[in-house]
Amino acid sequence: MAVSKGHRQKNSRRGSGIWWVGLVVSLAAALTAYSTAYASVGQGELRDLYTSAEAQGMGNAFTAIVDDDESLYYNPAGLAGVKTPKLTYLDLQAETASSIITSASSTANSLKTINSNTLNTFIGKDIYGRASLTPSLVLPGFGIGLLVDQQVAFYAENQALPAVTLGYQTTNGVKVGYGHSFFLGGSKKNAGKDEIRVGIGGELLFRRGGYYSLSESQILNIGTSEYHSIVGGFGEGVGADIGMQYIRHQNKRLSLMAGFAWESIGGVGFNNSTAQTQPGDLSIGVGARYELPGLRLTLAYDMKHLDQSTDMRMRQHFGAELKIPLVAFSLGINEVSYTAGATVDVWLAKVSLVTYAEELAYEADLATERRYLLRIAFSL
Repeated sequence: MAVSKGHRQKNSRRGSGIWWVGLVVSLAAALTAYSTAYASVGQGELRDLYTSAEAQGMGNAFTAIVDDDESLYYNPAGLAGVKTPKLTYLDLQAETASSIITSASSTANSLKTINSNTLNTFIGKDIYGRASLTPSLVLPGFGIGLLVDQQVAFYAENQALPAVTLGYQTTNGVKVGYGHSFFLGGSKKNAGKDEIRVGIGGELLFRRGGYYSLSESQILNIGTSEYHSIVGGFGEGVGADIGMQYIRHQNKRLSLMAGFAWESIGGVGFNNSTAQTQPGDLSIGVGARYELPGLRLTLAYDMKHLDQSTDMRMRQHFGAELKIPLVAFSLGINEVSYTAGATVDVWLAKVSLVTYAEELAYEADLATERRYLLRIAFSL
């Protein structure tokens, strides 16, 4: 029986799509097996270089679906999906922990006089604040962004034998990325063809400080000289990123995605002994997007931090986003806790408010702290 050319092309495209999805699944299985067999649990909180409000609202599951300026920080392959140039001249995020909101008065009173009772006030509380400024310029296939990030934290546990984590970290730098698309069985102008995006990127970072475990005596007797010896000066570090996305356009409404990204490959070290290394983030993910006039629904699942030693449950990320004109709503699971967010996007301005929870210990559910994140961005 003769087989038509169109039928052969359709089967070829279907076979290519299945092959790429199988590759991503096989990669996930191999990396999971490796990390389970050779890495011991004990990482503690997993600190990303940058986390966007929109991604965190979706449980931080962005690897396979990102296709805008956020690709600089999640997957450089997504830059191949940028349709039009975009300049974000102001992108400000601020976040804090629920402990600060619920106990602001008692915290302020305790800090007036530092003594042995001060620690008792903070036992089990996550005193945390973070602010970041990330302006960027993206073009189809290319992006560059600036990063200014400040974090402060104080976390104490175990009242009998206090274990204290002091965080003070400043990170400044620049991120660049390049993405390119390959279309299976057709060109970019032909709708409905499977698309493979590949991307590379890099970062030049300057960092001061980090997160440190201190004894009770160090906390109670810390002075200016001791503080500066812990935090130190700025160190310089260079990192590289790679990524891939596979987009299967089922029809004009439904697209299926799969992808992987390795941000800060192998970690970014700094030429300053006191500036802490920025860990790498090896992630894989899948997603689906359904679009109608005036409505877009996106679902996503990621396994993140596959190159780090941690509880398997802390690698899980699920998310969903419903976008309608001017507004988007998101829900998800970050590690083992729910996330929720809303974004208002009006002309040049975008405002997002998100709540999520972070695991502070080396295993899920041992020390979970809810946090709140606000983002304000202005773009052209």
